[in-house]
Amino acid sequence: MSSGMDARTYAHVMMLERRVLFGMTVFTAIGFVLWIVSVSTDYWFIVHAPRGTYLNKTKSFFVKSNSGLWKICRTEFSNESSSSSPALFTVCQYHNLFPTREEIRRNPQIDRTIVHYSRTETAFSIISLILMLMADGFSIYTFFEPRYMFKRLAGGVHFLAAATVLVVVEVLVNSVEYEAAYLPARHPNGATWSYGFSFYLACITFVSLISAGCAFIVCSRKRKEVFIEQWRRPSMF
Repeated sequence: MSSGMDARTYAHVMMLERRVLFGMTVFTAIGFVLWIVSVSTDYWFIVHAPRGTYLNKTKSFFVKSNSGLWKICRTEFSNESSSSSPALFTVCQYHNLFPTREEIRRNPQIDRTIVHYSRTETAFSIISLILMLMADGFSIYTFFEPRYMFKRLAGGVHFLAAATVLVVVEVLVNSVEYEAAYLPARHPNGATWSYGFSFYLACITFVSLISAGCAFIVCSRKRKEVFIEQWRRPSMF
């Protein structure tokens, strides 16, 4: 009677854990897609100057800019057009990750510090994509091989992926604050800035990875060998 109750209790617990881990795996898969969107879009932060800030170099007024990990787009307007209304135009350019000393000296929008920030952001964004793929692969494997060490492996890789995403987010936050303090060519006086949707998608991805890591670690308790053999089949529910 006791062994029968133990088997039924174990079956109930395993069923519940499988559903939780399946839900977390789907959550991280969604997070992976959101991370791809976040990394590939240019709305991590937005700089606003609603009244326009005059720029001597371009002889135009800065209106706003939106920037991502790879590219920055600036919107400006000029009164030097032939029409009576000012000409509004947007110029996008990729971040120069490996500028020469001369390019740094001549370009007021960059310096060595901001270049290092950009390199770190792009490098860790790629590393995070690789770790996310590994984490999802290990997560799926745990449904076929439910031993505790594979769940711990999946949970650990989820935590590593979350750490790399956090590095990207924190470095970007520091880079924005640095630009606002030391690069007026990017953050003109009187301009304000705010985070864009790309930044918030990255935060959702981070939450999904941390949640999955905790779930897999919590569900990685050692099981009796006889019960493990009964749950080797890859049924989800």
